[in-house]
Amino acid sequence: MFGKTCELKTIETSVKQEYPDCNNCIHISVTEDEQVIKGVEHECRLYHNRLFHRTNSIKHNSYIYPCHQCLKDGLAGFYSKKGLWQ
Repeated sequence: MFGKTCELKTIETSVKQEYPDCNNCIHISVTEDEQVIKGVEHECRLYHNRLFHRTNSIKHNSYIYPCHQCLKDGLAGFYSKKGLWQ
């Protein structure tokens, strides 16, 4: 459904977690395409947190991961405005 998987490693276990692409969220300040034009950073307007690509690759990846607050809230802000919980 989401398309990207992030591997979370702990001392005891390794867990794969899927995250939505925040380029598709209405709370993002600028999408990846808009950022190229405007030259500003991505920000979650709901939680007022900066958003990141979280890549260590030299090649740019447009995928933007949710902020820690959105993850803590179970992605409620992402889902509520997309009609999935309404």
